[in-house]
Amino acid sequence: MVENNSTLTVAQVAAVLHKDNQTIRYLLDNRLVSWGMAYRRRGSKRKSYIIYADKFTAETGIKIAERGVSE
Repeated sequence: MVENNSTLTVAQVAAVLHKDNQTIRYLLDNRLVSWGMAYRRRGSKRKSYIIYADKFTAETGIKIAERGVSE
C-alpha cells in the first residue's frame, strides 16, 4: 500500500470544519487530534503545523481536493 504524503493547511481544515484557524491550531498544539501536529523549530518563537491529508480524510470522512471539498 502506498501512502499519499500530502498535507493540508490550517486554513483549509478550518474552512471545511466551520471553525476558525485558531481553534485548529489549539487542537494541534494540545494533541487533541491525531491527523496533524504542531512543532517549533530550534531557535524559533513561531510554531509550524502539519496536517496529514490521508489521516484527516480517514478520521473525518471529508476529502479536501486541490479545488474543493468532497464527502
